[in-house]
Amino acid sequence: HTQDRDRVADDLVTLSAEREDLESEGPALVQRFRFYQELRGYVTDLVECLDEKVAVIHALEQRMLALLKKRSDDLMERRRQDVRDQSEELSPLSSQYLYNRFNRLGATPSQRRNREEEESRIRRAAEREGRRTRRRRAREGKYTPTRHVEGMSSDDEMTELEAVAFRTQKDLIESDARLVFEDVVEEFCSVRSIVKRFESWRFTDSDAYKEAYVSLCLPKVLGPIIRLKLITWSPLQVNEYSMLV
Repeated sequence: HTQDRDRVADDLVTLSAEREDLESEGPALVQRFRFYQELRGYVTDLVECLDEKVAVIHALEQRMLALLKKRSDDLMERRRQDVRDQSEELSPLSSQYLYNRFNRLGATPSQRRNREEEESRIRRAAEREGRRTRRRRAREGKYTPTRHVEGMSSDDEMTELEAVAFRTQKDLIESDARLVFEDVVEEFCSVRSIVKRFESWRFTDSDAYKEAYVSLCLPKVLGPIIRLKLITWSPLQVNEYSMLV
């Protein structure tokens, strides 16, 4: 009986120590439980929000790509036409070009068609020279450290009508892009806020953070927001930073 009593007394001491340890750890465990409950709710809401917005962002990207493709196709086609015109003008074997140039008063449908083509060619040549003149004046008006080689300019200047139409469509896309997260609080649509939330997890429980492979998931989480900010940005145009600020 004495041994049983001593064993029970030792067990009571051990259990009392364990109880004190658990009581001391209780507040920290409660706080950790609340933290993960809040984090779980935040991540769930964030994923649902991004799932809803990804389709809208993709549609805006397609609109912008279509707009840029149309401008690129128009510029390439105009450049091809300029090259064809120059080839005909400089070709010594182009008897048809010489005939059209010196016989503008043709009466037959074929001659009238040739005359119209010649007039279109002359108009395109005048527009081409006008673009070159404007670029030359722009270069003369500012300092250029590199020497310009005549004939090496990229003939990518748009007409005023084309530029206005392009800016109108681009401004409309930018306006729609700003409305994508209009109904979302900053905590779910700001890169800084999202990263800050996950950083708090890393500082609170780094082991769980690593085990969850959060560093591999963050690019996918932030991807839609960054794509939205880069919709109208172009690395070829210096002044296009409106969506990156």
